Amino acid sequence: MLGHLSGLTSSTRPTWGKVTMSRQIITVITDDLDGTEGAETVHFAFEGREYRIDLSDHNRRRLLARLEPYINAGLPVRGDRTAQAPAQDRARRAQLRKMRDWWNTNHTALGLPEPKGYGRIPAKVEEAYRVHGNRQVPVVARPVEPVVPRLRVVPPIPEATFAAG
Repeated sequence: MLGHLSGLTSSTRPTWGKVTMSRQIITVITDDLDGTEGAETVHFAFEGREYRIDLSDHNRRRLLARLEPYINAGLPVRGDRTAQAPAQDRARRAQLRKMRDWWNTNHTALGLPEPKGYGRIPAKVEEAYRVHGNRQVPVVARPVEPVVPRLRVVPPIPEATFAAG
């Protein structure tokens, strides 16, 4: 029983009581198309989706032969395209925050709609932001007309004469 464990040292052989035991787990990768053992995982992408398939050397060569005209005609994509998106998103979010802050400061002076803390910024606000170059617009005090009470001229009441009676 211990004959097949002779290559193991005592430190690598687990023991259970007085009996030495060993376990060997072998993973066999088989071809996903024909079940052939000894396959390797092949990764590929098509229309933005990534795939993986376990293929024997024979089926991997068949796949490559069919894809070769397309690979040769296509342009390789360098780097991770998705790595650029977060930086662009951060820059856009920062720009929108600045625009919203500017809107909060200047909406009254320019007669812009009341700002909201969420949602799409109206095109009218974006245009005003571009025109004024992110500068604070001075608030011009509009002259206030003095409030003058309007008095109505009431004719005097004629003196009444009372007859004594």
